[in-house]
Amino acid sequence: MMTKKQFDTLSFILSIVGIISLIFFAIGLKNIENYTNWLLFTIVSVIFGIFLALLIHHLLCFFEPKIRTYKNAKGIKMLHQLVFSFILLSFGLMRFVNEYKINKTDCKTYKIIDLGKSGSKNPTHYIFINGKNGEERLSFGKSYNQKHKVGDSINLCIHKGFLGFNYYKPTKK
Repeated sequence: MMTKKQFDTLSFILSIVGIISLIFFAIGLKNIENYTNWLLFTIVSVIFGIFLALLIHHLLCFFEPKIRTYKNAKGIKMLHQLVFSFILLSFGLMRFVNEYKINKTDCKTYKIIDLGKSGSKNPTHYIFINGKNGEERLSFGKSYNQKHKVGDSINLCIHKGFLGFNYYKPTKK
């Protein structure tokens, strides 16, 4: 049996994990538009995170049934902390795992149909091409955009990652 203090400590640790998981979320978001089906990738990673959180919660409840009803001082249940943390963690980790090992590569020449950038303090620079899903917006950084102009032909590879999600990468010269 765990005491209230032990529950509070576990809740505090899960809060720290939740904060650290924001880093993984940021990593997962970086250049997500380079994925050919980023929406499916996002949905799968969220479902996977929820599944992991529920699995861990049920395992914890098996050993300590009071976890099911425990709320910290702010009224947040342990399940909510687990779900929040694992959704964000899974988004970044799935990105790492998918890009860890490339299963298939298909390289082609594409024509840049437009260049653009976001209107924020630290803008993201985009190129637009006609890809396999129609017009696609990709981001390879400011220096890549500065080296190219509308109408240029560029060599891009579509990599099929370890988890089966496809993403664009420029070829190395």
